[in-house]
Amino acid sequence: MQPDLPPEARVLGLAGDYFISRALHVAAELGLADAIADQPLSATAIAATVGADAGAVERILRALETRGIFTRTPEGWAHSPASDRLRRAHPQTLADFVGMLGSEANWLSAGAMADGARHGHCPAEQLFEGGLWGHFRRNPAESAQFDAAMLAKSHAEIAGVTPVLDLEGVSLLADVGGGRGHFLCALLDRHPALQGLLLDQPQVVAGALPHPRMQTAGLDFFADDLPVADAYLLANVIHDWDKPRALAILRAVRAAAPAHARLLLVEMVLPPVPVPHPGFSLDMVMLATTGGEERDAAGYAALLAEAGWAMQGVTPTQSPVSIVTAGLMAAK
Repeated sequence: MQPDLPPEARVLGLAGDYFISRALHVAAELGLADAIADQPLSATAIAATVGADAGAVERILRALETRGIFTRTPEGWAHSPASDRLRRAHPQTLADFVGMLGSEANWLSAGAMADGARHGHCPAEQLFEGGLWGHFRRNPAESAQFDAAMLAKSHAEIAGVTPVLDLEGVSLLADVGGGRGHFLCALLDRHPALQGLLLDQPQVVAGALPHPRMQTAGLDFFADDLPVADAYLLANVIHDWDKPRALAILRAVRAAAPAHARLLLVEMVLPPVPVPHPGFSLDMVMLATTGGEERDAAGYAALLAEAGWAMQGVTPTQSPVSIVTAGLMAAK
């Protein structure tokens, strides 16, 4: 927060901030960061490269510079550390994730948030048959964009999570809802004795990355029994679902888990005080699009307890996500 701002400036600034967000989406869609690459360029040169209007490009870059994204130099527009992450050549690029947040489905859902707040429903569930996931099934291009966004986000998180994820005593790790296995493969590479089991929908695991120590199983974790493992990893899974379905997933894992099993959730754990954190904006995305939610540590402890798990701790990482660790709750 900026405590020096007068109240009216704070309100008016925040009221229009979604246009700044939109400018970021447009910058990603047009490829402004790729056009700049390693050499400063004028807005005219950038616009010519991407096929856009020079005046609009100048204003978009100027607005984003106020948030630390891009920087103006005497030679032209150059990268800041933040805008560098919009380059598709960056190993931890966020271009696809930013582009996904600017998709039509997200904007329509955000536009219906007032009605959702009045009536207590998820806007996307009302806008699209089958909700956001049903919309993706009918729109392969948007589904591919979402998958690319999740992959981009996971690359950034993998770098922060893998060094601090405690897998001592774990021989078999099941990655529940693990997509094509990028997270699991990174963990297998880091732990040479570890075996991995990738669990997701059949059409998802059909495209799994190859790894000599990773097996796959196509299933529906709302309907099918899960296999036995020493630990269960759920990375960015629980926050996607409303409370009843989040509990159903956690209970399904509990039903499969042996007594010694460990549960590992990788999620954005909200800070207990109102300080700037990307989890708060992501919580609004969940409110509008999936019916899920971000939680603080106490919220995760309560959710886990209701599903039969005892939270053992929260480990921060060098990325915005944390690792929530839990074990089976002792029977009363």
